[in-house]
Amino acid sequence: ALGCGTSGGGPIPPLPGGYSNASLQGQYVIAQTGIGVNQAGACCDPFSETIIFTADGSENLNITVDDFDQVGGPFRDHTTGTYHINRDGTGTLIFNYSTQSIYAITMIDDNHFYVIEQDFFATASGFGEKQDTAAFSAAPSGTFVFKAVRVPAWGESPSPAAPSTAPKIFSLWDFCPRARRSPPPSP
Repeated sequence: ALGCGTSGGGPIPPLPGGYSNASLQGQYVIAQTGIGVNQAGACCDPFSETIIFTADGSENLNITVDDFDQVGGPFRDHTTGTYHINRDGTGTLIFNYSTQSIYAITMIDDNHFYVIEQDFFATASGFGEKQDTAAFSAAPSGTFVFKAVRVPAWGESPSPAAPSTAPKIFSLWDFCPRARRSPPPSP
């Protein structure tokens, strides 16, 4: 028979670690997505959020960018906060806005962590990564190529083929005829 755990019960042994508050030191970026109350307070809508903060290794945070984007527009603010990292790498980040935002994190190493947010206004998950601030010393230079793809509106057929001298740009729409037959899900 295959099973998990033991029949002896008892507490789950702690995770190995060696982490401390000093493990979170430097500038980090968090990228997360979730669902939360919209800015009109009328409903819950999906959102994405990018946060840049600096941790001092002694439980103090300086949040320099909080780029929250949801239906209704972005939200940006600067604030301070606190944090605590347990020996096993779990911990909390607390951002001091008009109401506190509390994030649970699990360190992967001193440069990476998983993050979840669960509070009155939102539920989200994502990851954090330490930034190399030396990489910001000069703006990128060189030639950059960007590709724009026009996605047909619901019910619209893809555009006819481009002239033979121009490359054909495909979208997922071109390869998903079943999606074109089905109505979009209701909100």
